[in-house]
Amino acid sequence: MLGQYEDAKVMLEEAKEQFEGVGSRLGAAQCLQSLGDICRLLSQYEDAKVMLEQARKHFEQVGDRLGAAQSLRILGRIDHEEGHLFPAKAKFEKAKELFEGIQMPQEVAICEDSLQQLNDELADSLTSGKTLPQI
Repeated sequence: MLGQYEDAKVMLEEAKEQFEGVGSRLGAAQCLQSLGDICRLLSQYEDAKVMLEQARKHFEQVGDRLGAAQSLRILGRIDHEEGHLFPAKAKFEKAKELFEGIQMPQEVAICEDSLQQLNDELADSLTSGKTLPQI
């Protein structure tokens, strides 16, 4: 929150290792998710994708649907920021479905807003005759 991302990354890496050391997959997944989000904010997209995919898998393995959905939504943001609109759309749709399943209407609304923005961008591309965004 203070913009001290590099310091935060070091602390989160240390925390992740400690969680792994005591066998807490959930704690490790939460650290990975935070690390991935920081990397996204720093436009370190490849690192962010790796961490968020690992986090999503860990969350799924421990049955944390909220964590899995949040990781998927952040992955959708990365795809969107990189101009990969169709994969972004698929991720937001899956995240929305997961949020609906755990009755999180505010999170569903965030996904719906993102999907509307993506649909608008895709429609603009079609009507302006531009080449469709990357897949």
